[in-house]
Amino acid sequence: MARYAYILIAVICFALIAPAMWFDLAVARAVLNAELPGDVDKGFNQAEVFAHGVGIFFIGLTVVVVDPKSRRQVVRLWLVTILAGLIVNGIKVQIVRDRPQATDLTKVVSVSETFHGYHFGNWDDQHQAFVSGHTAAAFALAVALTQIYPHARWLFFTFAILAALQRITSHAHYPSDVLGGAGVGLLVAAALYLPSPISRMFDQFEGDENREGNRE
Repeated sequence: MARYAYILIAVICFALIAPAMWFDLAVARAVLNAELPGDVDKGFNQAEVFAHGVGIFFIGLTVVVVDPKSRRQVVRLWLVTILAGLIVNGIKVQIVRDRPQATDLTKVVSVSETFHGYHFGNWDDQHQAFVSGHTAAAFALAVALTQIYPHARWLFFTFAILAALQRITSHAHYPSDVLGGAGVGLLVAAALYLPSPISRMFDQFEGDENREGNRE
């Protein structure tokens, strides 16, 4: 996939946020009332590893140990996920939205009731639903891993999608939050991998490693 396609997909994700809000409450209620089989529920919960900081650290560490020739590329992999998380957190502390788990879904009539406007300094995690930081990190990670192992692109994005679904099934986010997170993650990744002075700096750093590996 051309790297510019990530920007297009991100734009589509952002464009779908507003339409998705029509279904946010219905999905949240369906998830609340659903009883997934035990193994399926555990499977969704385990998918969070691909989106969590600790999991991402160990994934990068695995690349360093198993594939030493790609170890320098892990620097950009970690950086892109960290930046995605920081940007999302910057949004969260300004836009107040109740998480599904902190909302009485039997009483809420309109999705607008889950929002409480703009408030810089929104530090309460239960009111930081918009947007999903885990999803942003997962999609940024999927892009980064695809640059290292392009043949496994489908696998990495499958993991990212499962991680996004986990945020919904765990009552942490609404579908619109997840779409926003995916868009942020893809855009941040594109910014660090598309041709630019920053990406060329990383390309040179990573290329030096490849040349050293070839000499060895």
